[in-house]
Amino acid sequence: MSSEWQGSLVVVRQDGLVFGSDVDFESRSLGPVYEFGGARIGYNPQDRFMMALGDSILVVVRQDGLVFGSQVDISGHDLAPVYEFGGAKIGYGAKDRFMMVETDTLVVVRQDGAVFGSDVNFGNPSLGPVYEFGGARIGYNPQDRFMVAMGGGLLVITRDGSVFGSQRFTQNLGPVFEFGGAKIGYKPEDRFMMDLGNFLVVVRQDGLVFGSELDFENRVLGPVFEFGGARIGYNPEDRFMMSLVPTIL
Repeated sequence: MSSEWQGSLVVVRQDGLVFGSDVDFESRSLGPVYEFGGARIGYNPQDRFMMALGDSILVVVRQDGLVFGSQVDISGHDLAPVYEFGGAKIGYGAKDRFMMVETDTLVVVRQDGAVFGSDVNFGNPSLGPVYEFGGARIGYNPQDRFMVAMGGGLLVITRDGSVFGSQRFTQNLGPVFEFGGAKIGYKPEDRFMMDLGNFLVVVRQDGLVFGSELDFENRVLGPVFEFGGARIGYNPEDRFMMSLVPTIL
């Protein structure tokens, strides 16, 4: 891996094995797929959501709201032993629809568009009390297909490829707005969607990866392009997918 690591796409299989591919933003390509050694994660039937906290922790949320994590050694391609977060439970409600990480907050979006969060304490791995966000509701329409957190807010991608966003202000969400420009994530074969720095990235069932750069200031998506290099996320046993990205690219 280059000393100037720019980010990775990570896929977790049903058996808990974890694989990654490093991203070169300049050439818009994926490096060879490699397997992480160490712990397995995300293989229990009760595992419901999975996401990444920054560039260093894989997090899985069970159906009972318990949260577990594993520290990532990206340069050594290794996962540390899985541990349980103390504190609050989250993501266990029958109406919980989407879950993601916004900065250091686990965020869950219900079917009615209500949004709840729990802040992460890294020093003593635990979750703070769950609170409800004030302001706008988001992610409640039947046509809402994917959700990600990026650019200091929450984004929803609909089945027709339209992208909508809401800016986060501590424990409040601003009015929902629509991004202009390209559409993404609307094809039946689109399987996973995630954020990768300032890019929205979609992975198809055949493992091809496409991206669109977001201009947050002007609220526009750039043209969709295909990443060259490796394919990833195409195996039937691939269960979760997420990105690991440095704080500053």
